[in-house]
Amino acid sequence: MDPRADAAQIAHVRADLEAMLDAPSGPVKLLPRARDYYRVEDAAGRRYWLFREGLYGDGRGGAPEWYVHGLFA
Repeated sequence: MDPRADAAQIAHVRADLEAMLDAPSGPVKLLPRARDYYRVEDAAGRRYWLFREGLYGDGRGGAPEWYVHGLFA
C-alpha cells in the first residue's frame, strides 16, 4: 500500500475490518501498554497486521482505537 493512500482507501480498509476478524491470530503483546496486535485475512486473501490501543472498560472513557499497522505480501 502506498503510504500516501487517499482517505477513501483507508476508509475502505476500516470498513472491511469487521469482516476480516473471522479468523484473527493474536493478540501479540509487544509493549508494556494497552496495545494488542492481530494478524487477519480478508475473504480475498489479503493479510493485514492490526493493532488495538486501549481496552474496553479500562476507565479511559470511550472504546479502544483500531489501526492498520501493516500489510503482508
